[in-house]
Amino acid sequence: MTEDQAIALINDTAALQSMLYDIGMMPEQLERGTLQWSRMLAYAYAYQAGRDSVPMKDVAF
Repeated sequence: MTEDQAIALINDTAALQSMLYDIGMMPEQLERGTLQWSRMLAYAYAYQAGRDSVPMKDVAF
């Protein structure tokens, strides 16, 4: 997943936006290239990896 794909995922996924908002890690709150920015991208990647690992019929989120 590229950085642009991660940002698009964040912007298009309400549940991910909510989680990142709660921990103060929305893209508009962070500066590119910082550790916090990298963590935000890692959360997006982990969210998508979790979604990809479960068959859609079993998804509860």
